[in-house]
Amino acid sequence: STSAAAFTFDCFSFFVLTDMQWLWNQDASRDLLLAVHPPNYIVLWNADTGTKLWKKSYAENILSFSFDPFDPSHLALLTSEGIVFISDFSPSKAPASSGKKVYISSPHSSPSHNKLAAATGAKKALDKVKILISNEKPSAESVTLNDCLQLSYLPSKRNYMLLLYPREILILDLEVNQTVGVIAIERTGVPFLQVIPCFQRDGLFCLHENGCITLRVRRSNCCITGTPNEEPDPDPVQELIYDLRSQCDAIRVTKTVRPFSMVCCPVNENSAALIVSDGRVMIWELKSNISGRNLRNSSSASPLYSPVSFCGIPIGAFQNKLPDLSLDNMIGQGTAAGEEQSKNSFLQEVHLKFLLTGLLSGLPLPPFAIRMCPPLTTKNIKQYEPLLAVGTSNGSVLVFHLTSGLLHKEISIHSCEVK
Repeated sequence: STSAAAFTFDCFSFFVLTDMQWLWNQDASRDLLLAVHPPNYIVLWNADTGTKLWKKSYAENILSFSFDPFDPSHLALLTSEGIVFISDFSPSKAPASSGKKVYISSPHSSPSHNKLAAATGAKKALDKVKILISNEKPSAESVTLNDCLQLSYLPSKRNYMLLLYPREILILDLEVNQTVGVIAIERTGVPFLQVIPCFQRDGLFCLHENGCITLRVRRSNCCITGTPNEEPDPDPVQELIYDLRSQCDAIRVTKTVRPFSMVCCPVNENSAALIVSDGRVMIWELKSNISGRNLRNSSSASPLYSPVSFCGIPIGAFQNKLPDLSLDNMIGQGTAAGEEQSKNSFLQEVHLKFLLTGLLSGLPLPPFAIRMCPPLTTKNIKQYEPLLAVGTSNGSVLVFHLTSGLLHKEISIHSCEVK
């Protein structure tokens, strides 16, 4: 009876977990899942057998976590008061130490909550949030991290981390313990909901509260050196600026229809799926088009160029650009593409845009009737398709193809329920 009660507790807590992630950086098992169980537990599960491998508790409420992509033994926990850095994470046993705790000063001291400084005074603006990470607990007047939505390492830059807030994204340099970039939304802009950093290029997929997905790519050669009237700074601060490169169409948000979450293809990083609360899944793919405008009349955003080669395969003589296989062969890396612009006549500036390439509709509310197609026989083996018909309460019949799991067709027959 004791084990049954413990199993019931674990199953219940599993449904109220706040964050989880697969352990992709180990070879012991492909089914290891690390989850945060409120209020202060992290649990490693074997998702194949349903076995709890180990559990570790901490002194504070855990909001989310993130693995260091350059060192799988490093784990960062976002708590209500600060960040806990764990350096001895292992799938075989629970961390022995409680980790190193650091505190974050109020995010409302960032320039996005005040009047933004002019472009010439960007260094002074960053000085307001220069010291963000400290070992001392901040004063009681500072705001806790309860309004922080997400913490994540940057897989494209070592020792960099981002903090997501509803109206801004803070980029932290963990080596110097300071903010090196602030992505702020205007007053009329739609707040953030989620962000997924890319590893092939220094870019961010951002999900907004209206269901719009945006792609921001870091501007090349961003460095704060002071105003024109001031003397050059002997120790310039590298400022990371992420320019908006593309955005998809928003959805109509109501009380029952709202964006739930976003996932990005971990292999190609050029497609994203949006999960809506009504059961729909919208698949957006990123496409690149050759720009026709003159490069000399460029805006403040640095141009994006198509790369010269992909995996050692150069562009052919009759090709304008490489096919859109992945993010790293759609846009070049940093300023390398710009430097090669004069050397390669076929290197072209590109623009990015989102295209809706898939829409998976969820099942309607019950009750509904389900019927399978006739079975496979020797007579219908050439034209057989595993089709499943679902009669809904709104009078429609949904036909699903069970091999692909996709909606084959939707037939609107009646205005009453199909029983």
